[in-house]
Amino acid sequence: MRPRRFISILTIFVSLLNYFWPEHGYREKGYVWQNETFEREWCMMYNYDGYPGTGLCWYGDQNLTCAQDHVYVGKCIEDPQMWFTFVNVASPRNGLDERLIMTGDGKRCFERKDRLLLLKPCNPYSTQQRWYALNGGFNESKFEISQLGYSSQCITNDHHPKSGEVVELHDCEFSRSEESQTSFWEVF
Repeated sequence: MRPRRFISILTIFVSLLNYFWPEHGYREKGYVWQNETFEREWCMMYNYDGYPGTGLCWYGDQNLTCAQDHVYVGKCIEDPQMWFTFVNVASPRNGLDERLIMTGDGKRCFERKDRLLLLKPCNPYSTQQRWYALNGGFNESKFEISQLGYSSQCITNDHHPKSGEVVELHDCEFSRSEESQTSFWEVF
């Protein structure tokens, strides 16, 4: 299994706007989105040390100490802390293709605790560590990540991404709304 990166589909959305509707000014000189004049790719990452190396991360509007067992979004770079592996869970429940999402170093997996997404030792028998692709598939161009029994909740950040923002479970419907569009991910 080759570890791969998650990238926010919001990046793809902005790129498509640039390609198909250049008349809207997304490529024009002076265009600014989130205080930046260029496109940015956002990836999930772990062992984040804060931005820029401050040890502080974003939890909603609060800047708090980063936790080593949390997952954050960061600007996509070639960094092993941005690599993850999908591990097939032996027997699909209810016809779902469930997976463990393992860190690239193979030491920990995503685990849900209420809305919080934690990194814990991998346990394929734990229902809190089994994930499925909602509205897409893990091998498709875009997908949402959810859990059986929590299908109204998707793994995403709170709103438009910023470096060091915690990744949690949020309402899928709100996250896929036109104002947010952060519920979809792709793998590359």
